[in-house]
Amino acid sequence: MPILSKLPVVFASEEIYLLTCPRYDKLTIAVGNIRVNLQSQVEAMLNEVVNFKMHIQDSLQAYEDLVTREGEDECRAQDEFAAAEAAEFAAEQEIESR
Repeated sequence: MPILSKLPVVFASEEIYLLTCPRYDKLTIAVGNIRVNLQSQVEAMLNEVVNFKMHIQDSLQAYEDLVTREGEDECRAQDEFAAAEAAEFAAEQEIESR
């Protein structure tokens, strides 16, 4: 008699198992889809960060080049001014020595 009393429990367990398996399969597929979606979003964010970094790096390089050119131009102008001053001083010295 104890075996007969356990039969409904076995059927109930089997029914729960049959109801649970499709749910598990659906959840497994949903998790896989969510994982793929999140990986795509992370990849897109990483691309954005890399592109932003490259933009900043290029801008800094261009600014450094600009500052270098302006510094060189300023030094060249100072050298030309000093050469003109030296030439003018030399001319004045020559005039005074006569």
